[in-house]
Amino acid sequence: MTATESPVSDQPINGGRINWRSALGDFLVAALILLAADLLLFHAGLYFPLVEPDSYTGQRQRLALHYEEFTRGAEAAKDVVFLGNSMVGQGIQERVVTAELAAAGLASRAVNLGQGGSSPRSWYYILKNEEISGETTRLVVLGISPMALATDKNQNIDLNILKASITLNDIPSLVGSLSGLETQLAAVHGLLLKSLLFRHDVRDLVLNPGARRVAWAAERQKRANWSQHGRRNSSAVDLSSARLGPDGRLVQAELSPYLLSEPRLQERIERRFHIVRRVAQRNPRPMKIDPIHRKYLARIVERMNARGTVVAFAMVPGTPLPLPTRDTAAVVEFYETLKADGYKVLLWNDAEELDRLESRKYFLDMLHLNEDGADLYSAALGRFVADYLASTERNMP
Repeated sequence: MTATESPVSDQPINGGRINWRSALGDFLVAALILLAADLLLFHAGLYFPLVEPDSYTGQRQRLALHYEEFTRGAEAAKDVVFLGNSMVGQGIQERVVTAELAAAGLASRAVNLGQGGSSPRSWYYILKNEEISGETTRLVVLGISPMALATDKNQNIDLNILKASITLNDIPSLVGSLSGLETQLAAVHGLLLKSLLFRHDVRDLVLNPGARRVAWAAERQKRANWSQHGRRNSSAVDLSSARLGPDGRLVQAELSPYLLSEPRLQERIERRFHIVRRVAQRNPRPMKIDPIHRKYLARIVERMNARGTVVAFAMVPGTPLPLPTRDTAAVVEFYETLKADGYKVLLWNDAEELDRLESRKYFLDMLHLNEDGADLYSAALGRFVADYLASTERNMP
């Protein structure tokens, strides 16, 4: 080689031809590695203890762990499971319902699996995946809000709630319930290759693992408070001021109250809802149950009855503002249809109790009960559940 020759040849390899067999082999190996990682981390669930707890997926994982701890070591107690959206999640106090059951001489306990943003679609798959049946559960109580059932606007939230736990067998029926071809295709890709759905969560974890540790420490503290005092929703932990101590526990967390009585918040809510009320008064149409919600509620009743568990529909309080949010006619009609078809289903629709609860002094914000309101609502439902369970025990041979 002369001094003017380059040590690197600029001649094309293989005469400029691409080795397609080698390229295809490399692609298949990379795809298999990605698929194996996806199956191991997301389908097998190794990543889920690391997921952001203050997300729909993280909240669902927390509730699954709560139910697992609730049922662990329990002796043949026939429990009562509450499901619903945030109105149930923040409105049902397990300790209050359990106390009403105990006062009636019943050994049953109450567990609240309600989650914000959820709908009958996610309730169905939660009940299915948790394998809740008559062997452990006497009654499943669904918190029913006519306003929430009127539209199927939370399908993306349902996907986020279910994406960690949905099984391959359930993907076709779940995707079929979604509206819009683009949404369905994105759901298929994401549920089969779950790393697509978790990519933002993984990125946030990698970029700031310390913040994730603080968030989980706050979550553990919150769950410890649940076990001692029940759910408390009059304040929230402000993580911007939080840090971890040497033992990994959360310290220096300020409480940020979010109260309906705060003047500017109250004014903003009232301005918004006065507009909604005027629109509703101009076009007073009765509330109907969206067909997707109707379908999944019927599937829940059918599946639970087949497993030996009765389902109860419990109306949730509407709002302390003068709005038409508690139009129960469609729910009552649906309940009567299920009864006529021979299903074991109950309805709690105590107008007097709901009217009493729909007062500003019992609400934290425009839709959610504060602690006093939650205690009253839980006691009312606890008495309803206790009366039913006690009567069935008396009628047992």
